[in-house]
Amino acid sequence: MKFFDAQGVAIPTAEPVIAIMVGRTPMLGDSVPIAASHEPGAQVPCPQSVIDDVRKRFEQACATDQRRDQAARDQKTSRDAVDKSCSDMAVTLGGRVKPTP
Repeated sequence: MKFFDAQGVAIPTAEPVIAIMVGRTPMLGDSVPIAASHEPGAQVPCPQSVIDDVRKRFEQACATDQRRDQAARDQKTSRDAVDKSCSDMAVTLGGRVKPTP
């Protein structure tokens, strides 16, 4: 991933940042620079740890209606937004998980 500030200047990173796209949002570790925008870099195989992180987030926030309701409260967002994110994660994970309807 490449990151840019509000003026479009590239933000340097100490090492390559590898993310997995969930919908239009990159999901990655905690060491991400604050940026106004981002764009994909070179495509590389996704580390299993990143996939495992997305799966963990899915299980924590999407596995049941109660978890989705709690995720909406925790993130101060609508349940519809959580449902969309859960659906995007399920697609990203290649159907290996099933979102609660």
